[in-house]
Amino acid sequence: MDANSTLLIRFLSLSIRALIPDHELYQEIQIKIMDNSIDWDTIYQEAFAHQVHGLLYPVISALPKDCCDFKILSRWQRGAVLAGLHQLEHMKQMEKVLFGFHKENIPVVALKGLVLRNFYPKPELRTMGDADLLVHKEDVERSKALLLSLGYKITLSYSRHISFSYLSYPLIELHWALSDAECRKATSEFTDSIWERVEETTINEAPVLCLSVEDQILHLLFHTAHHTMTSGFGLRQLCDFVVLIENAGQAINWDYIHTKTEVYSIRKFSLSIFFVCHTLFDTDISFMKDTFVKEPCYIDLLIEDVLNSGVYGRKLKTREASTQLMKYIDVSDNKRELYRIGNKLSFLFPSTDKISLKYSYAKRLPFLLPLAWLHRAFHNLKKISTYKAMKHNGIETITKQRASLLKWLELY
Repeated sequence: MDANSTLLIRFLSLSIRALIPDHELYQEIQIKIMDNSIDWDTIYQEAFAHQVHGLLYPVISALPKDCCDFKILSRWQRGAVLAGLHQLEHMKQMEKVLFGFHKENIPVVALKGLVLRNFYPKPELRTMGDADLLVHKEDVERSKALLLSLGYKITLSYSRHISFSYLSYPLIELHWALSDAECRKATSEFTDSIWERVEETTINEAPVLCLSVEDQILHLLFHTAHHTMTSGFGLRQLCDFVVLIENAGQAINWDYIHTKTEVYSIRKFSLSIFFVCHTLFDTDISFMKDTFVKEPCYIDLLIEDVLNSGVYGRKLKTREASTQLMKYIDVSDNKRELYRIGNKLSFLFPSTDKISLKYSYAKRLPFLLPLAWLHRAFHNLKKISTYKAMKHNGIETITKQRASLLKWLELY
């Protein structure tokens, strides 16, 4: 990590624990400013890419005025205020939606940010890109009808959730299964079992259910593992682990969590995530009985991948392009050669299970797959030229490193 990323993480560590910089940190910053080893604009841009700029503002604003550039501080304040107002409006809308579920007697579980935000010192500064809700599979049709009656429109349907949009509010994702691991194993054991342990809570004034703390950690692990394989995840997701673990403390049943991570084949990945939280945020990981980190270079590679990802895996163009190429690499192959004939053909002519949902008509009607290839080729012309321009900027190296990392994490 460079000096800017290191400082960003130190600020985050203070912010999520409602602390402010001390005199020692202030002096350290002053020294770094004098030797030009930090750049406030870079720190802000990185914070924004990870959608933690709002979370950081209380810490940044507590620094002495001669420490941070006034223009950057003003932009930071503006960004934090706008993010906070947007989240407050979002929560008002979600309160209305959840009252609708309550009125229709549809049991609904609030997931991820809707609940995790309450563990942050200033919940409105923990941004959300969407709102995730879980219902019983038999209640999906009634839930769809409710959301449509509230003005929402269906945008996309996936294997385990449906996305709904309404005006400028964040999307609502309606789930009936909690993990891709379950879909791969053709079982709903985890999702079915969580209903036995759900707890009652409220969002604003609306009654809603939430997962037990153990199931929240497992769901975050499933979600993060999925994003690691597909696009990547950033610092905001790591902060969620930290605040959840530190808030629940000794009440967490770690034996249950360890057992489930074994069942769903994410044991090594979960331990790696906890170790990264310890490395970056000094999280207590005494619950980790495994001393598996025999190759610290892969932990460093995972941290680098997180920093380069941003909240949606698109912080860097090279990172985003490598994510696309990853779909066509046989990670199980020790050689992991990017440009074998098979990989080239797979990239140019993806099968129905690998083609993007943008071309969903080919998934529904497989005989239209050749048309989808042409459609996709037309839209990807610009991406192909971008890839060629970046070929000499390390994209092949990044992609091979990610393939190696995913194999080490046992995600493939």
